[in-house]
Amino acid sequence: MLSYRTLIAVSSVVLSLATLDVGAASRKLVLTPAEQAQVEQQVAKGLAVARKLVARDDPADFGLQQREDVARLQLGRPLETYAFDRPALQSFQSGQAATELIVSADIIKYPVMVDGTVRFLITLEKELAGWKLASIGSANLGKGLTLVLERFGGQRASIMLVEAREARAAFALVKEEGGRERLFYVYDTPWLFNPNVRNDGAEQSLKALAPQLRSAMDAFAPGTNP
Repeated sequence: MLSYRTLIAVSSVVLSLATLDVGAASRKLVLTPAEQAQVEQQVAKGLAVARKLVARDDPADFGLQQREDVARLQLGRPLETYAFDRPALQSFQSGQAATELIVSADIIKYPVMVDGTVRFLITLEKELAGWKLASIGSANLGKGLTLVLERFGGQRASIMLVEAREARAAFALVKEEGGRERLFYVYDTPWLFNPNVRNDGAEQSLKALAPQLRSAMDAFAPGTNP
């Protein structure tokens, strides 16, 4: 059962999401009181389930070094998750913003951290009945997200997770207070389509990346054999 302190921590993080500037088309994600309650409940459920899984399975599957680390799990800032839009990539022109190329996935991912390092993610998805716990895991995003959060987490910046599942890639998109956008690859392994794209903290050029993403999404689309 979750402690009172943990529940208070969950409430604090969830409330911060209610006014999170997600950047795309200047839209803000605003949760109704009912949705806030759903998210809080589901995140608390995710933490409880995570503790049970770590006790049962290999802690390394969750990016943890030992089972005792479960007592030090902390929620990081919520990341609304987007997907690259294939039609938008096909019509991409130099100078376009990354936020013009993405669509909402109705997913929120909560980094779960130990000593400031992202270990795994709790994923919530919005369904017809509301927000639900979808998965616990994605330890392979830990290093890349930690680098981004260490650099930008203390600033007034929007940090989003942008996935290109057909292209087998994931990026952190940072929109700074002044409007500047920065894109960082966050998977632990180099990108299959271009091994030079890796989670070394280097900012990715959207001008170079967009046509590669478009080609990769076409190559890895269902029904093809890359």
